Amino acid sequence: MASTLIRGADGKYVLLAADVGYANTSWESMLTPGICTNRNFAIQSLGWVREMAHSSANLETLANHDTKTDQHVITIPL
Repeated sequence: MASTLIRGADGKYVLLAADVGYANTSWESMLTPGICTNRNFAIQSLGWVREMAHSSANLETLANHDTKTDQHVITIPL
């Protein structure tokens, strides 16, 4: 499982959860992907994303496969 963390100069960040989950409900409900090579690692990844998503430094956490996410611009201070 992989994610990308983009941190601004003020310490706030955007997390692109990539293949950790299909939608925000994946880490909110700890739902692993249907097919994974190691379910324990998948659960650890979901837990990490969930923790990061609830941090006060988090601007937004996006699931790359979430069809409910509309295209938008996120501005992060350099």
